[in-house]
Amino acid sequence: MLSRALAGIVAGIVCLAAAKDCSAQLGAELISNPLARQLGLERAWAAYVRVDPSRGRVESVRVHRGICVVQTSQGVIQCLDAENGRAYWTSEVGKPSYPTLAPAVGDKFIGVTNGATLYLLDRATGALLWQQRLGGSPSAGPAIDGEHIVVPLDSGILESYKLEREALIDHVPQRYMGTGAAQRPPVIEGNRLLWTTPAGYVYSRELSKDVVQFRFRMNDDAVAAPLFMSPFVYAASRRGTVYCLDQESGLDVWSFSAGNSISHRLVAINGALYVVTETGDMVRLDPRTGHQVWHQVGVGRFLAQSSSRVYVVDMSGQLAVLDAASGARLGAMPIPGLELQIVNADSDRIYLGTTTGLIQCLREVQQTKPLEHVAGFAIAPEVKPGAAPAPAPADGTAPAEAAPPAGGAVPAAANPFGS
Repeated sequence: MLSRALAGIVAGIVCLAAAKDCSAQLGAELISNPLARQLGLERAWAAYVRVDPSRGRVESVRVHRGICVVQTSQGVIQCLDAENGRAYWTSEVGKPSYPTLAPAVGDKFIGVTNGATLYLLDRATGALLWQQRLGGSPSAGPAIDGEHIVVPLDSGILESYKLEREALIDHVPQRYMGTGAAQRPPVIEGNRLLWTTPAGYVYSRELSKDVVQFRFRMNDDAVAAPLFMSPFVYAASRRGTVYCLDQESGLDVWSFSAGNSISHRLVAINGALYVVTETGDMVRLDPRTGHQVWHQVGVGRFLAQSSSRVYVVDMSGQLAVLDAASGARLGAMPIPGLELQIVNADSDRIYLGTTTGLIQCLREVQQTKPLEHVAGFAIAPEVKPGAAPAPAPADGTAPAEAAPPAGGAVPAAANPFGS
């Protein structure tokens, strides 16, 4: 009896130590306001999403017009308010043991694949509207617009389904064929479907007709998804060449050599085109001419842009700030343990998280309302040759850290599985 009691005491001590380690780890991952204010930022909110770290993990976070859609490896989809972290709904799709790919988020619907089945959810409630068995295993996540959802398959075929199903024929997909399976989700803009394949092709087709608008062959494999900004289509090859193509003919308007492989997605915001290479080179291009506006080194990932700053993760894993007009580095801060680094081309908000379920949002202190971006050629930051970059905010000038807002906010050591 005594030995059992001692064993119980030892087990309790071990559990307490593990809990303290977990709490310390969560505290390190939660960015404090005093640290954020060194870069002129503050934490807008922090929240936990539903995930069991012993069995699954958070695999993707998508930001789209005011919401964050979080997807886990066990088929759980959760929708949060992008401004305060409040949870709207949580839904489970398919079987936890089947692979779930990053969802497509539209204005009314959310589409996600689990195994070889496509699920369509209501964006407002998370309710399942319909599910569809696909003609094969998906090679990448789907794309969605106001009328269609398109899924690329391992066979190189893309299947397109109507979102609103009024007749039996709406269950029959329109199929499109490419040379090789798409490794990134396709892009839908209006009636245009765009995708790239590992064989180096860029395809453009009309969704309502079985018509190939153009097929363009790049100089190497394609890993990054294409980008559409009328009247041009942009694509990048693994060799490091960025192409600007005419949206109607597919003719090469200009090309730019970044010098190294490109797998990071191309980002277009307010008249600027950002390119990040696998070796840490980041360039800002004029999307009309392909002219290099500036070049910065040591950049691993684009995060967001405000009115005058670009936020990135550098090659050492820090959150770094660049001047949007000149590319000059203004400052950096450590973000240990934050493996989820979300590309946000919609607004100026910065989203970071962990695969164990912590999601947090940073914003510039003075920017209480989100700065929404346009994917066009207007409002580009003015570039003045020889102009000095704006100085980084001085440390210690901001007030003490305030409590996180209600509705999704959590303390550092909160239980991810609590209410």
